[in-house]
Amino acid sequence: MMNIIILMAGSNQTYSEAGYFYPKTLVEVNGAPMIEAVVNNINPLFDYAKEITFVIRRDDDKKFHIGKIVNLLVPKANVVIVEEQNAGAACSALLAIDHINEKEPLLILNGDQILDIDFNKMLKTFSKKDWDGGLVVFKAVHPRWSYVRCNQNGWVEEAAEKRPISDRATAGVCYFRHGKDFIESAMSSIEKEASIDGVFFIVPIYNEMVLKQKKIGVFQIDSKQYHSMMTPQLLENYENQL
Repeated sequence: MMNIIILMAGSNQTYSEAGYFYPKTLVEVNGAPMIEAVVNNINPLFDYAKEITFVIRRDDDKKFHIGKIVNLLVPKANVVIVEEQNAGAACSALLAIDHINEKEPLLILNGDQILDIDFNKMLKTFSKKDWDGGLVVFKAVHPRWSYVRCNQNGWVEEAAEKRPISDRATAGVCYFRHGKDFIESAMSSIEKEASIDGVFFIVPIYNEMVLKQKKIGVFQIDSKQYHSMMTPQLLENYENQL
């Protein structure tokens, strides 16, 4: 069993600037609110979950009852509410610390993406005994993504945000064999002020684990299997494919 955190506390700025009334989590994707589309996509993971936690924005919850929607879609889910302005995904995930068991596996996912993959196969790969962590990656070079560079043995030797240090972009799925590794590495990263313009992301946290000689592997997928809805343009691209 593992703990799962779904991050849905990101900025709505690009959507509001594009004229959307509702927050990103409620923008329709193929006829359903994004939050519902995401839940339906990752539903196979819930069979392995001890705790499922959604991290959402206070303003979104107050105006549009996102927390109630979460509990309608996933009745056993926890809801963690964060302030509108925070220091990034790493900090948002840390606010769910009460729902992270230090000894159990932890999976952190972005809440604005769809992956056309076999999640069971992904988890089977991640759970290999010599893996301390893992990321889903796809081939790309655009600086909008986070990246990892691997050594000749296939282990991650460096992670970077918004900087293509290789052609292995990460697909918003981060695995930690022990929740403790995420907590300690995130706090260490924050203490070192390893941010991008004051924002702390999840992927660079793995650099702290690399420094401790932890083994971080990757699960490679085709770029066509990853659909980010981070911006209205990316959402439009996905719907056009559908």
